[in-house]
Amino acid sequence: FVATLHNCDWGGDWFTGCDRGGCQANSFKKDPNMFCPEDRCIINTQKPFHVSHYQTKQIANVYMSQEGRETNFNICDDGSYNEQFWYSYPGMAVAGGMWGGNNGETSWMDGVTGCQSNCDMSKQSVRFSNFRVVNRVWRKEDYLM
Repeated sequence: FVATLHNCDWGGDWFTGCDRGGCQANSFKKDPNMFCPEDRCIINTQKPFHVSHYQTKQIANVYMSQEGRETNFNICDDGSYNEQFWYSYPGMAVAGGMWGGNNGETSWMDGVTGCQSNCDMSKQSVRFSNFRVVNRVWRKEDYLM
Protein backbone atom coordinates (compact mmCIF):
# COMPACT_ATOMS: atom_id res chain seq x y z
CA PHE A 1 0.00 0.00 0.00
CA VAL A 2 1.55 3.27 -1.13
CA ALA A 3 0.07 6.66 -0.28
CA THR A 4 1.30 9.88 -1.87
CA LEU A 5 0.64 13.59 -1.49
CA HIS A 6 1.16 15.62 -4.66
CA ASN A 7 1.53 19.34 -5.19
CA CYS A 8 -0.52 20.21 -8.28
CA ASP A 9 -1.13 23.44 -10.16
CA TRP A 10 -4.79 24.35 -10.54
CA GLY A 11 -5.76 25.53 -14.02
CA GLY A 12 -9.28 26.65 -13.10
CA ASP A 13 -11.16 23.53 -14.17
CA TRP A 14 -8.48 20.85 -13.76
CA PHE A 15 -4.97 20.28 -12.52
CA THR A 16 -2.39 21.38 -15.10
CA GLY A 17 0.62 19.61 -13.62
CA CYS A 18 1.84 17.81 -10.52
CA ASP A 19 5.17 17.04 -8.89
CA ARG A 20 5.59 13.49 -10.07
CA GLY A 21 7.22 12.00 -7.00
CA GLY A 22 5.24 13.90 -4.40
CA CYS A 23 5.81 12.96 -0.79
CA GLN A 24 4.95 9.35 -0.09
CA ALA A 25 5.21 6.34 2.16
CA ASN A 26 5.11 2.64 1.42
CA SER A 27 3.40 0.49 4.08
CA PHE A 28 6.00 -2.27 3.56
CA LYS A 29 8.80 0.11 4.54
CA LYS A 30 6.86 1.11 7.66
CA ASP A 31 6.10 -2.50 8.65
CA PRO A 32 6.59 -5.55 6.36
CA ASN A 33 3.72 -7.31 8.17
CA MET A 34 1.23 -4.46 7.83
CA PHE A 35 -0.35 -5.23 4.45
CA CYS A 36 -0.13 -8.47 2.43
CA PRO A 37 -2.29 -11.29 1.00
CA GLU A 38 -1.84 -13.53 4.06
CA ASP A 39 -3.40 -13.90 7.53
CA ARG A 40 -0.01 -13.20 9.16
CA CYS A 41 -0.36 -9.54 8.20
CA ILE A 42 -2.40 -6.97 10.10
CA ILE A 43 -4.38 -6.34 6.90
CA ASN A 44 -4.95 -9.39 4.70
CA THR A 45 -5.55 -8.00 1.22
CA GLN A 46 -7.54 -11.12 0.29
CA LYS A 47 -10.35 -9.92 2.59
CA PRO A 48 -12.36 -6.68 2.79
CA PHE A 49 -10.80 -3.96 4.92
CA HIS A 50 -11.50 -0.35 5.89
CA VAL A 51 -9.26 2.57 4.91
CA SER A 52 -9.52 6.15 6.08
CA HIS A 53 -7.36 9.18 5.56
CA TYR A 54 -6.68 12.20 7.73
CA GLN A 55 -4.74 15.37 6.90
CA THR A 56 -3.92 18.60 8.69
CA LYS A 57 -1.19 21.19 8.48
CA GLN A 58 1.06 18.87 10.53
CA ILE A 59 0.19 15.33 9.44
CA ALA A 60 -1.22 13.18 6.64
CA ASN A 61 -2.16 9.71 7.86
CA VAL A 62 -3.67 6.48 6.50
CA TYR A 63 -5.63 4.32 8.94
CA MET A 64 -6.66 0.73 8.10
CA SER A 65 -8.71 -1.81 10.01
CA GLN A 66 -9.91 -5.36 9.49
CA GLU A 67 -11.62 -7.86 11.79
CA GLY A 68 -10.64 -5.97 14.96
CA ARG A 69 -7.05 -5.31 13.88
CA GLU A 70 -5.88 -1.75 13.27
CA THR A 71 -2.82 -0.05 11.83
CA ASN A 72 -1.83 3.34 10.47
CA PHE A 73 1.09 5.21 8.97
CA ASN A 74 2.09 8.76 8.21
CA ILE A 75 2.17 9.44 4.46
CA CYS A 76 4.65 12.28 4.38
CA ASP A 77 7.47 12.63 6.89
CA ASP A 78 8.52 15.95 5.35
CA GLY A 79 6.95 18.54 7.66
CA SER A 80 7.67 21.37 5.25
CA TYR A 81 5.71 19.60 2.48
CA ASN A 82 2.64 19.26 4.73
CA GLU A 83 3.04 22.84 5.91
CA GLN A 84 3.37 24.19 2.38
CA PHE A 85 0.32 22.48 0.88
CA TRP A 86 -2.12 21.99 3.77
CA TYR A 87 -4.43 24.73 2.42
CA SER A 88 -5.34 22.58 -0.59
CA TYR A 89 -6.32 19.49 1.42
CA PRO A 90 -10.08 20.23 1.56
CA GLY A 91 -10.18 20.17 -2.26
CA MET A 92 -8.21 16.96 -2.67
CA ALA A 93 -9.62 13.81 -4.17
CA VAL A 94 -8.98 10.17 -3.37
CA ALA A 95 -7.66 8.08 -6.24
CA GLY A 96 -7.32 4.33 -5.87
CA GLY A 97 -6.33 1.65 -8.27
CA MET A 98 -4.73 -1.69 -8.86
CA TRP A 99 -1.29 -1.40 -10.39
CA GLY A 100 0.76 -4.10 -12.00
CA GLY A 101 2.14 -5.33 -15.23
CA ASN A 102 5.05 -6.93 -16.96
CA ASN A 103 8.72 -6.05 -17.03
CA GLY A 104 8.97 -4.51 -13.58
CA GLU A 105 6.71 -1.56 -14.40
CA THR A 106 5.86 -1.11 -10.73
CA SER A 107 9.25 -1.84 -9.21
CA TRP A 108 9.36 1.76 -7.93
CA MET A 109 6.37 0.84 -5.76
CA ASP A 110 6.68 -2.84 -4.83
CA GLY A 111 10.37 -3.49 -5.42
CA VAL A 112 11.07 -3.11 -1.69
CA THR A 113 8.99 -6.22 -1.00
CA GLY A 114 11.42 -8.44 -2.88
CA CYS A 115 8.75 -9.44 -5.38
CA GLN A 116 10.45 -10.10 -8.71
CA SER A 117 7.61 -11.65 -10.66
CA ASN A 118 5.24 -10.03 -13.12
CA CYS A 119 1.58 -9.58 -12.31
CA ASP A 120 -0.94 -11.29 -14.55
CA MET A 121 -3.55 -8.54 -14.39
CA SER A 122 -6.12 -10.68 -16.24
CA LYS A 123 -6.37 -12.86 -13.11
CA GLN A 124 -6.62 -9.99 -10.60
CA SER A 125 -9.53 -7.90 -9.37
CA VAL A 126 -10.24 -5.07 -6.98
CA ARG A 127 -13.47 -3.67 -5.58
CA PHE A 128 -13.91 -0.26 -3.98
CA SER A 129 -17.17 0.24 -2.12
CA ASN A 130 -18.94 2.09 0.70
CA PHE A 131 -17.26 5.45 0.19
CA ARG A 132 -18.20 8.06 2.75
CA VAL A 133 -16.95 11.60 3.18
CA VAL A 134 -17.19 13.04 6.67
CA ASN A 135 -16.31 16.37 8.17
CA ARG A 136 -14.95 15.34 11.51
CA VAL A 137 -12.48 16.76 13.97
CA TRP A 138 -9.73 14.21 14.55
CA ARG A 139 -7.08 14.26 17.22
CA LYS A 140 -3.52 13.98 15.96
CA GLU A 141 -2.60 11.56 18.73
CA ASP A 142 -5.26 9.13 17.47
CA TYR A 143 -3.22 8.53 14.35
CA LEU A 144 0.38 8.55 15.44
CA MET A 145 2.22 5.29 15.82
